Amino acid sequence: MEVKEQRYVLDSSAIIALLKGESGIATITKYRGDYLISSVIFAEAAAWFVFSGVSRLEAERLVRSAVDEIAPFEEEDVASLLKFAAAAREHGLSLADMVCLSLAIKEKIPVITSDKAWKKLKLPVEVIVFR
Repeated sequence: MEVKEQRYVLDSSAIIALLKGESGIATITKYRGDYLISSVIFAEAAAWFVFSGVSRLEAERLVRSAVDEIAPFEEEDVASLLKFAAAAREHGLSLADMVCLSLAIKEKIPVITSDKAWKKLKLPVEVIVFR
Protein backbone atom coordinates (compact mmCIF):
# COMPACT_ATOMS: atom_id res chain seq x y z
CA MET A 1 0.00 0.00 0.00
CA GLU A 2 1.37 3.38 -0.98
CA VAL A 3 1.04 6.10 1.61
CA LYS A 4 0.21 9.62 0.49
CA GLU A 5 2.71 12.29 1.49
CA GLN A 6 1.43 14.57 4.21
CA ARG A 7 2.59 16.04 7.50
CA TYR A 8 3.49 13.89 10.52
CA VAL A 9 4.59 14.71 14.05
CA LEU A 10 7.61 12.69 15.19
CA ASP A 11 8.56 11.88 18.74
CA SER A 12 12.20 11.68 19.81
CA SER A 13 12.34 7.88 19.39
CA ALA A 14 11.38 8.28 15.72
CA ILE A 15 14.02 10.96 15.16
CA ILE A 16 16.72 8.87 16.81
CA ALA A 17 15.68 5.76 14.83
CA LEU A 18 15.84 7.74 11.58
CA LEU A 19 19.25 9.17 12.32
CA LYS A 20 20.78 5.94 13.65
CA GLY A 21 19.14 3.61 11.13
CA GLU A 22 17.49 1.61 13.91
CA SER A 23 14.77 -0.99 13.58
CA GLY A 24 11.49 0.44 12.39
CA ILE A 25 13.08 2.96 10.03
CA ALA A 26 11.27 1.42 7.04
CA THR A 27 7.92 2.07 8.72
CA ILE A 28 8.86 5.68 9.46
CA THR A 29 10.08 6.40 5.93
CA LYS A 30 6.95 4.77 4.48
CA TYR A 31 5.16 7.79 5.93
CA ARG A 32 7.47 10.31 4.31
CA GLY A 33 6.11 13.79 4.12
CA ASP A 34 6.86 16.86 6.14
CA TYR A 35 8.11 15.90 9.58
CA LEU A 36 7.12 18.29 12.34
CA ILE A 37 8.42 18.30 15.92
CA SER A 38 7.91 20.45 18.97
CA SER A 39 10.79 22.51 20.31
CA VAL A 40 10.56 20.28 23.41
CA ILE A 41 11.14 17.16 21.30
CA PHE A 42 13.97 18.96 19.51
CA ALA A 43 15.62 19.51 22.91
CA GLU A 44 14.99 15.93 24.02
CA ALA A 45 16.40 14.34 20.85
CA ALA A 46 19.40 16.70 20.69
CA ALA A 47 20.14 16.02 24.37
CA TRP A 48 20.07 12.27 23.68
CA PHE A 49 22.85 12.74 21.10
CA VAL A 50 24.83 14.99 23.48
CA PHE A 51 24.52 12.32 26.21
CA SER A 52 25.89 9.86 23.62
CA GLY A 53 29.02 11.99 23.15
CA VAL A 54 28.05 14.17 20.18
CA SER A 55 28.87 17.89 20.43
CA ARG A 56 25.98 20.28 21.08
CA LEU A 57 26.26 21.88 17.63
CA GLU A 58 26.44 18.53 15.86
CA ALA A 59 23.47 17.21 17.87
CA GLU A 60 21.39 20.24 16.88
CA ARG A 61 22.46 19.85 13.24
CA LEU A 62 21.59 16.16 13.22
CA VAL A 63 18.10 16.65 14.61
CA ARG A 64 17.39 19.60 12.32
CA SER A 65 18.45 17.45 9.33
CA ALA A 66 15.76 14.87 10.12
CA VAL A 67 12.80 17.24 10.32
CA ASP A 68 11.14 19.88 8.20
CA GLU A 69 9.73 22.12 10.91
CA ILE A 70 10.25 22.79 14.61
CA ALA A 71 7.17 24.27 16.29
CA PRO A 72 7.52 26.28 19.48
CA PHE A 73 5.73 25.01 22.58
CA GLU A 74 3.82 28.00 23.88
CA GLU A 75 1.63 28.89 26.81
CA GLU A 76 -1.56 28.33 24.78
CA ASP A 77 -0.45 24.73 24.11
CA VAL A 78 -0.56 23.92 27.81
CA ALA A 79 -4.39 23.86 27.89
CA SER A 80 -4.48 21.28 25.09
CA LEU A 81 -1.96 19.09 26.88
CA LEU A 82 -3.78 19.27 30.20
CA LYS A 83 -6.99 17.88 28.63
CA PHE A 84 -5.43 14.41 28.41
CA ALA A 85 -2.53 14.69 30.89
CA ALA A 86 -4.10 12.53 33.62
CA ALA A 87 -4.92 9.68 31.22
CA ALA A 88 -1.51 9.95 29.58
CA ARG A 89 0.27 9.79 32.93
CA GLU A 90 -1.70 6.63 33.84
CA HIS A 91 -0.11 4.99 30.78
CA GLY A 92 3.39 6.13 31.71
CA LEU A 93 3.79 8.97 29.23
CA SER A 94 6.37 11.63 29.99
CA LEU A 95 5.83 15.36 29.70
CA ALA A 96 7.73 15.33 26.37
CA ASP A 97 5.39 12.56 25.12
CA MET A 98 2.39 14.70 26.06
CA VAL A 99 3.89 17.73 24.32
CA CYS A 100 4.37 15.63 21.17
CA LEU A 101 0.78 14.40 21.25
CA SER A 102 -0.48 17.89 21.98
CA LEU A 103 1.21 19.15 18.81
CA ALA A 104 -0.33 16.36 16.71
CA ILE A 105 -3.77 17.19 18.11
CA LYS A 106 -3.29 20.92 17.52
CA GLU A 107 -2.20 20.34 13.91
CA LYS A 108 -4.71 17.50 13.36
CA ILE A 109 -2.05 15.23 11.89
CA PRO A 110 -0.78 11.70 12.68
CA VAL A 111 2.06 11.14 15.14
CA ILE A 112 4.84 8.55 14.76
CA THR A 113 6.32 6.91 17.87
CA SER A 114 7.82 3.67 19.17
CA ASP A 115 5.64 3.84 22.29
CA LYS A 116 2.74 1.37 22.07
CA ALA A 117 1.09 2.90 25.15
CA TRP A 118 0.05 5.92 23.07
CA LYS A 119 -2.43 3.70 21.21
CA LYS A 120 -4.27 3.07 24.50
CA LEU A 121 -5.28 6.72 24.77
CA LYS A 122 -8.48 7.89 23.12
CA LEU A 123 -7.06 10.64 20.94
CA PRO A 124 -8.48 12.51 17.96
CA VAL A 125 -5.36 11.75 15.88
CA GLU A 126 -3.81 8.62 14.41
CA VAL A 127 -0.91 7.13 16.36
CA ILE A 128 1.53 5.20 14.16
CA VAL A 129 3.82 2.82 16.10
CA PHE A 130 6.95 2.05 14.09
CA ARG A 131 8.30 -0.94 16.05
